Amino acid sequence: MRIGIVGLGYVGLTLGIAAASRGAEVFGIEINPKIRAALAQNRAHFFEPRLNELIAIHNHKNFHCVDNLNNAPPHQFDAFIITVGTPLRPNSTKPNLDAISRAIESLAPIYDGSQLVIIRSTVSV
Repeated sequence: MRIGIVGLGYVGLTLGIAAASRGAEVFGIEINPKIRAALAQNRAHFFEPRLNELIAIHNHKNFHCVDNLNNAPPHQFDAFIITVGTPLRPNSTKPNLDAISRAIESLAPIYDGSQLVIIRSTVSV
C-alpha cells in the first residue's frame, strides 16, 4: 500500500511512521524546512518515546519526506491522509480551513478519483 500524508506534525509523522512500521510505503509532504531538516537527521521535531528509533529504521526506505508529492516516484497512491493544522480564526470559534484547502489543492495533480482521502485534523475550542 502506498500512502501520501500531507503534514508531518504530531499527527502526520506518528501516523506515517506507524504505517511504515506495518509495511506501507509512505510519502509525507512537509513544507516546513525545520521539520524536513530534523527528519533528514532521523529525528522528530517533538518528543515521542521510540519515535526517533523508528524514524531511523524506516526513513529513506519505506518512509520518505518530500516537499510535495509531485516529487515522489510516479506510482499510484492508494490513499491520502491530510493532517495539517486547523487553527481557529482570530477572535472567533470558527476553524480556519485554509490549510486544509491548500492541502486538498496540492493533491489535484496526482489524484485520479480512485484513492481514499482522509482528513484527520483537530480543532481546538
